[in-house]
Amino acid sequence: MKKYSTIIFDLDGTLLDTLLDITDAVNETFKCLNMDYFIDTEITRHFIGSGARILVDRIFNYLSIDEKLKESYYSNYLNIYSKHVNVKTEPYPNVIETLQKLKEKGYILGVISNKPNRDVSTCLNKYFKDIFDFYTGQVGNILPKPHADIFYYLKEKFPFIKENILFVGDMLVDIEFSKNIHADCAIYENGYGKIKSCKEANFLFEKYMDLLKVLED
Repeated sequence: MKKYSTIIFDLDGTLLDTLLDITDAVNETFKCLNMDYFIDTEITRHFIGSGARILVDRIFNYLSIDEKLKESYYSNYLNIYSKHVNVKTEPYPNVIETLQKLKEKGYILGVISNKPNRDVSTCLNKYFKDIFDFYTGQVGNILPKPHADIFYYLKEKFPFIKENILFVGDMLVDIEFSKNIHADCAIYENGYGKIKSCKEANFLFEKYMDLLKVLED
């Protein structure tokens, strides 16, 4: 009998490398609002993972930008990012093949992301059409990961077994989230978190085909 019946994935930094598109959107928003600022991809990498709102908070704090400009920046960023959400974004190596094999083996597959829900939908439809059984991004006032609220919101919409879940992510926020929903956690070492060792994660894997080995053990 399989230890897990349901595998839920984070999206950014776990299934998709979205860093270039996010960074471009951040800087395009500066340009659109005539703000003389610029950040590179490495800075962006450290700021993402907890949703667009916190991304903007971190950028404003890092650059000491006037807080009065934050709401305008935030709303413009959301629109700009949605317009080129898939321009430079790419799946990580062997992700699609691994997901297809998991699907063939009968696993229920889902996504929980802190990305706005419309952008999650856009990404999944382009790269992973018909693979996932359920997904959600940030919706309304529901608290994002690591809060468990987004999980229970999803659980009300889709019937899956809470006790047999493996959550797959790449950052410390994903490990904390898995604890909050009482699920095991697997960490993709080559994601944005660059986590190479962590006692709190149940599994770490460097290549996606290694995830299959973890599940077969």
